[in-house]
Amino acid sequence: MKKPATDSQDRACISITVAEGNYVIQQDQLEKLVQSYRASNDPDLLEEVMQTARKVLGASVEDDAKLLHTLAWALYKSYKEVIEDFDGLEEAMKLERKAIEASPSDSMDRQRFSYWLALQLGDYSYHIRNLDDADEAIGLIKSSLEKFPDESPIKAAHMANLGILLKEKYSVLGVEDDFGSGCESLETAIASSPEDQNTIATWLEKLADLYDAKHDNLGRLEDLEEAINVVKRYLEKASKDHRHWSKQLSNYSNYLDSLHS
Repeated sequence: MKKPATDSQDRACISITVAEGNYVIQQDQLEKLVQSYRASNDPDLLEEVMQTARKVLGASVEDDAKLLHTLAWALYKSYKEVIEDFDGLEEAMKLERKAIEASPSDSMDRQRFSYWLALQLGDYSYHIRNLDDADEAIGLIKSSLEKFPDESPIKAAHMANLGILLKEKYSVLGVEDDFGSGCESLETAIASSPEDQNTIATWLEKLADLYDAKHDNLGRLEDLEEAINVVKRYLEKASKDHRHWSKQLSNYSNYLDSLHS
C-alpha cells in the first residue's frame, strides 16, 4: 500500500512547481524582450534582455544552448551598438562557445551559434590584431556556407562577413589570395543580397577599403581607380543619413586628388 505524502513532501512538490512556473514566465518575458528589441532597435532594451537572460540562466539546472546564445547575442549587440565594452565581448565569446558545446553536432542551432562566434572573433581579432582569431572566424563562416543552399536568404550576409574578415587579414599580411577571396566574397554578397540599400552600401564601403589597402601595399593606380569606382557605387546606393556617407564622400574627393596629382 502506497504511503500518503508527508507535509514536507507536499511543500517540496509545491516549491518545485512554483519554481518551474517562474522559470517559464521568465523565459516568456525574455522572448518578448528579444522580439521587442528586434522590432525597435531600442538600445535600452538590450540591458533588460541581458538581465533577464542572466536570471533565467541562473534558474536553469543545466546549460541551455539557446539561453547561452541569447545572452551572448545581447552582449555582442550591446558592444556593437551601445558601447565598446571589451569585457562584454570576451564574455559573449565564452558564452557562445558554451552554447555551441551544448548543441547537437548536426543541428542548425550549432551552425547559427558558430556564425555568431565568428562575428565576435572577427571584432576581437580586429582590436588585438590576433590573426589566429581571424583564421578561426574565417573557418567557421566557410563551414557554415558549405551547409547553406544557394537560395538561402542569409547566405549573402555570410559571404559579406567572410569578405570583411579576409579584408582585415589582407590589411595585416598583404597576401594576394586573401585579397582575391575577399573581393569575390563581397562582390557576390552585393550582387545577390536581398538586404536594404544601406546594408549593401556598408559592404561596398568595405570593398572600397580593400582596394585602398591594396593601393597602399602596392602603389598601383589601377587599384586606386577601383577604389574610386566602388566609392562611387557606395554614394549612389547609400542614403545621405548612412553613418559613413560624409566620410566616403570625403574619401571620393581625396582619391580623385591622389589619382590626378
